[in-house]
Amino acid sequence: MKIQSRSLVLLASACFATATLFGQTQPDPAYLTTFGAGTVVVSHSGFPAIAKYDASQVTYINGVFHIKAGESTTVNMRAIFDAGKNTEYYMNRLKTDKSQNLKHKTAEHVVWRIWCSHDGNVNQVTEKTPWPSKISDIPLWAEPCGTVFFTPNEQTMKYLSGAVKWDESGGNLRAEIGAYIRDANPGCKLYVVFCLAYEYSYSGGETEYKWDELSQKWLPQISAGGIGYVYSDPIAVATIVLD
Repeated sequence: MKIQSRSLVLLASACFATATLFGQTQPDPAYLTTFGAGTVVVSHSGFPAIAKYDASQVTYINGVFHIKAGESTTVNMRAIFDAGKNTEYYMNRLKTDKSQNLKHKTAEHVVWRIWCSHDGNVNQVTEKTPWPSKISDIPLWAEPCGTVFFTPNEQTMKYLSGAVKWDESGGNLRAEIGAYIRDANPGCKLYVVFCLAYEYSYSGGETEYKWDELSQKWLPQISAGGIGYVYSDPIAVATIVLD
């Protein structure tokens, strides 16, 4: 099973809810009442519209989303923000809370990060590390098995929800986790984090700062040069079980 690592998408329109002529479309209140803010809603039956929650698209049991493993499965996702908050709010908070590399910022991104419970040979990789139990937890057992980047613009910064499609030109969930879903055994899992990031660039020999998840500290190091990313805390998350 081959798992593609990342797609960089420069079109921001696919990752957010559609704007109306007179302002931003408000999320259906049923999203908040059913799942609560901070949840990535996982649809197995089409794209989850922002203005109308469709319960038939979702199998949600005890806080976990269920989808079927197999080649015919498609997955679309919507991130539920805190009421009234938009992408710009979360981006500004990221730059305030994690400013260590901000003066070297070169770009801003909306990011979907996905971790798999099993590797490409369907061997479990999570035995010695706990599954995240709260929204602030980041999986420590491996790097993400799939990551999708979107670059927002002035308009999409105003959007009140985030979303990503199974199929989208240039980068999508199919490219990132399609093979895993196709080949997974029942019981395999995915952990999804919706967050923001800013990209930065250093020249070799400069001091840059890396966030260490284990120590929960910023650690200075001499840069070898190149780009890096500072990620926000998770804004919305989901656990998916493949049946």
